[in-house]
Amino acid sequence: MFSHTVTPTNLNERRVLVITLAISALLLTTLPSQAKEIVIYNQSSSTAGPAGDLIADSNGTLYGIADGGGAYGSVYSLTPPATGQTAWTETVLYSFQG
Repeated sequence: MFSHTVTPTNLNERRVLVITLAISALLLTTLPSQAKEIVIYNQSSSTAGPAGDLIADSNGTLYGIADGGGAYGSVYSLTPPATGQTAWTETVLYSFQG
């Protein structure tokens, strides 16, 4: 038979491991619940039906595509509000016609 002796060093390493795992599990279960979703813009009929992810440029302008607008969809941008304002500005950059 094999025997294993738990030395103080092994015991301390195990305690650190158990504490680290417990803290990690606690953080993983609490962080997502603190995330909040904020509506920044309600799209118009010209860009209804957003598809895919948005892409941001270095100025914070968001770019995306939508099923609405044009015969086959559109490409649009959402420009962030100026300082002291709250309204984002939507611009249809291109409407696919066929």
